[in-house]
Amino acid sequence: MKKIGLLIVLGVNFIILIVTGYLLYNYLAEEKSPAPPPVSSDNISPPFKEKAKNKEDLKPKEGPAEVKIVSIPADAKVFVNGYYKGKTPVKFKIVSASGVEKPRFTLIKAGYKKWNRKLEIISGRTKEYRVILEKD
Repeated sequence: MKKIGLLIVLGVNFIILIVTGYLLYNYLAEEKSPAPPPVSSDNISPPFKEKAKNKEDLKPKEGPAEVKIVSIPADAKVFVNGYYKGKTPVKFKIVSASGVEKPRFTLIKAGYKKWNRKLEIISGRTKEYRVILEKD
């Protein structure tokens, strides 16, 4: 009878060991993904800089501004001036980028603090922002 009890305990421990190894492997596999660039104190990184080849590249271009927003964690709802634009990662265009006032960007995800910022965008340019949301 003692042998059967020991075999059951050994079997349960073996199963726990396999499940723990599987979970640890998946956790470490996620950690190997490239880390986002460091963020500033208000949890947003500066936009990626475009390299200008000549002076013409520095002049404002015509057309809508293109904005890409990536958040950690993903699937945060993105609003610009109250209008829903999609879930992160999201890429969209803003036609009226030449206005005087900067548009207000809001990211919302359940279990995380609401993120609000006014971000500068320029007509004809593409900007990417990476946002780290804080837990409630």
